[in-house]
Amino acid sequence: MFYSILAAANSVGLMVDGWSNIRNESVLNFVVTTPNPFLFKIMATGMESHTAAYMAKTLGDVIRKIGPQKVFGIVTNNAANMKAAWALIK
Repeated sequence: MFYSILAAANSVGLMVDGWSNIRNESVLNFVVTTPNPFLFKIMATGMESHTAAYMAKTLGDVIRKIGPQKVFGIVTNNAANMKAAWALIK
């Protein structure tokens, strides 16, 4: 369903944030705005540490699925790992 929305969009925004589910397991949530936001992906990260390299890789994977030419902006929190991930993504 959302792949047709992405195909029709000229550009999208991507938001990502880490959370813990009700079992205290780490997850990443990816939200796309087209401009109407929708939950694109929930990714259980298990015991994987959210290092800058890991976050850059996961963001890169999602950007490639969406289509790099469509992503006009990425929103993250201001944590040190995310700042470092930005440098790796650039």
